[in-house]
Amino acid sequence: MLVIDSDGIITAAADKTHLVPFGEYLPFKDQLSALGLRAIAAADRGYVPGSQRRSLALPGGITALPLICYEVIFGHEVQRLAPSDGLIVNVTNDAWYGNTPGPYQHLHQSQLRAVELGQPLVRGANSGISAMIDAKGRITHRLALNERGAFDAVLTGKMPETLGKAEGPTIFWLIILFFTTIGLISRSRQ
Repeated sequence: MLVIDSDGIITAAADKTHLVPFGEYLPFKDQLSALGLRAIAAADRGYVPGSQRRSLALPGGITALPLICYEVIFGHEVQRLAPSDGLIVNVTNDAWYGNTPGPYQHLHQSQLRAVELGQPLVRGANSGISAMIDAKGRITHRLALNERGAFDAVLTGKMPETLGKAEGPTIFWLIILFFTTIGLISRSRQ
């Protein structure tokens, strides 16, 4: 992801840190080659992930957390949001989904990240659904699937520290533990 100023100069850049298995890299490449499946192993595209996620400085003193493509679905990975970040930016190519539930699911995952982190999220999808999502997960502006266009949107503020941001996956596991315990108690009473 590149930030390009009005003079066409690249002022900031970020690399994707979580590659798509089978699309951007081949899992178990060495093992497949060792098993004699060299032709399959040779199909590896050879992309290399970025070494670290970093915030991008935007014009106007705003910083953004860049999430490229499906990186937005991994809540535990975006906990590294810098306190100074004013928004999340997600760019994606949803074209391969076609007219399926995929683009809508991807959009909903973006909404979850906005709520979880209490940050507004700008989503640019070349053929998917582009949107401006506020810190409460509400879509304030949107371009439909396969719609061409642009919109101007006011950047909404971020929420105070959210439970998802403060506790991350701990809350998830506590909820799982709670419902498992309730289930076991209910089952033992039968």
